Amino acid sequence: MQEEVVFNADYSLVNLIESARENNRDVILLRKFHDISLISQKEIEAGLKPQVGFTSTLGYFYNSTNANFILSNQNASLNVGFNARLNILMANI
Repeated sequence: MQEEVVFNADYSLVNLIESARENNRDVILLRKFHDISLISQKEIEAGLKPQVGFTSTLGYFYNSTNANFILSNQNASLNVGFNARLNILMANI
């Protein structure tokens, strides 16, 4: 007894190329490397744009001693900073 096997595969050139792109490990790795290089390029381009920053710190210090004339010491401080960066030379990398 023999069974009849029917293949319903479409062997057109377009489907074969698409199948090779989806299942080929080297093509998939190449796409990933391309995506990583695009992200790296965007990061480099972002470094050429002007940048601004704001920083702040808050400090508190309390000290208690048994000294004769000073029993405690208390300090509080606030520091605020603003910075800006602009590249003078906009050269193509």
